[in-house]
Amino acid sequence: MKNLINKTSHTVLIIDQRGSMKKADVPNHRSRSRAVYYTLANDMVLVPLRNNILSYTDVVTIIEMRDDAHVICYMEPVSIYLYNKLVDLTLKDIRDIGGQGNYILSLRRAE
Repeated sequence: MKNLINKTSHTVLIIDQRGSMKKADVPNHRSRSRAVYYTLANDMVLVPLRNNILSYTDVVTIIEMRDDAHVICYMEPVSIYLYNKLVDLTLKDIRDIGGQGNYILSLRRAE
């Protein structure tokens, strides 16, 4: 059904998930990774939804850059569901973060 929606925008994000994202140097967050997902959930999804700036016709693809390129969501409509998915990602185990980061593979996946 996602492909049947008449899309008004498609945002593709590549999120760094290398080992350095485990660091706890962002105020009020346990790791850089959690800070990224929390900020995306609030600033890119929740606030624009509340202000009627974005809606379900705006879609988001998220790719995590690790040793490979892991697609977290593909053309997911901006909605409370996406917000909750991003919040859930703030809770993932810090041991799941790591690797060297494959820029080329991530950019190719985004393309």
